[in-house]
Amino acid sequence: MENNISAIRRIVTGLDANGKSSVISDGRVEARTAAAVPGYGWHRLWSWDETPTVPNAGLEPSGPNHFPEPGGVRFIVFTVPPSSVPTPHDLDAEAARFELEEKFPGRAAHMEDHQTGLHTTATIDLIYVAEGEISLELDDGREVHLKMGDTLVQNGVRHAWRNHSAKPCTLVVTIVGANRS
Repeated sequence: MENNISAIRRIVTGLDANGKSSVISDGRVEARTAAAVPGYGWHRLWSWDETPTVPNAGLEPSGPNHFPEPGGVRFIVFTVPPSSVPTPHDLDAEAARFELEEKFPGRAAHMEDHQTGLHTTATIDLIYVAEGEISLELDDGREVHLKMGDTLVQNGVRHAWRNHSAKPCTLVVTIVGANRS
């Protein structure tokens, strides 16, 4: 499936060389995509793993892994395609695993082996449904339906996303790293 997920404009403020507030960058962020998960896209807009200090120069702090460390944050826009989008029949599984780890470091360690999308992370996910609709599947198989304008606080429990509609769903997500008990 061709990636038809649009880039998102990201404007970042910070202090200029004279210590004055300024627009440090104004550009487009392309979605990260992978052949193994066609139609999915992750726009990683801002991230950190160490508590930032403000004001600052507007340079994005480091946060290399897909999911943040405790106290870290990932601010993303996540696109989930309809469940009818097929995985390519000729997908090279080893190449797909390599691509996923390269583009989304550490993500695979949180995904369950049976490829149902179920996963558990040590994060609190603050989610806003910006477009479309989606269902959140929980441990017991129960699905909670969310539509445009709904919000969700996902507190590190086992879950998966299911898009039973005919259109992609866009979620605005802030992922906060937490300690697992």
